[in-house]
Amino acid sequence: MPTYSMEATELVSALTKELMFVSIYKALASSLSAENNSRLTAMQLAEKKITEMIEDLTKAYRSQRQNNITEEILDIMASFEVLQTQEKQQVQSAAGPRLHKPTGSSV
Repeated sequence: MPTYSMEATELVSALTKELMFVSIYKALASSLSAENNSRLTAMQLAEKKITEMIEDLTKAYRSQRQNNITEEILDIMASFEVLQTQEKQQVQSAAGPRLHKPTGSSV
């Protein structure tokens, strides 16, 4: 048995105070731990959602960029075809109408 030098009532009172202090401290520490755990979980979930959102936005950006590039290429091809058609028309109009003159007959 441990020995003690205080009165029994003083000792019980001191031990009761210490027990209450330790119990309250433990409850506060557990509460703080639970709060920090909850915050950590929330931050991890937010980080995951942000990562997913970045991936979605990156896919949307790349898709839109590809569509813009495709439109530019189609515009260039259409312009090229129009220019070719115009050049053909200019060449034909520069050559003039080709009239076939009959040979050997006088009019």
